[in-house]
Amino acid sequence: MERAVKEEAEAQGAMQREVIKKVVQQAKDEGFPTDLEDKESYFMSQVAQGEALTGEDPIEAALCFYKALKVYPQPKDLISIYDKTVPKEVLEILAEMVALDAGLKLGTFTGEGAPAESHGVE
Repeated sequence: MERAVKEEAEAQGAMQREVIKKVVQQAKDEGFPTDLEDKESYFMSQVAQGEALTGEDPIEAALCFYKALKVYPQPKDLISIYDKTVPKEVLEILAEMVALDAGLKLGTFTGEGAPAESHGVE
């Protein structure tokens, strides 16, 4: 019984990672605003959307926070804010998204409790 539960959890984890890869790639394909004013309004709308989705869809919420991070001038500063304000479940997904994005230079992501595989190379 326990083994079946563990296998199910692993399968769900793998499926979730695939979904995360897909949504990150989609976001990259759509691109991000480059104009300063556009970046500001994009950032504000993504953070608001992420906060609204936090309780109902952790992957979508994390994606919004990821998109906001992509246009923020000091991503490291924003990560420390996220660490204090974003629920752990969403933070772990966000850590995976950041790990998938080689273009985001953040140093160490402190998403405590983030799965080890989100930090490795696949």
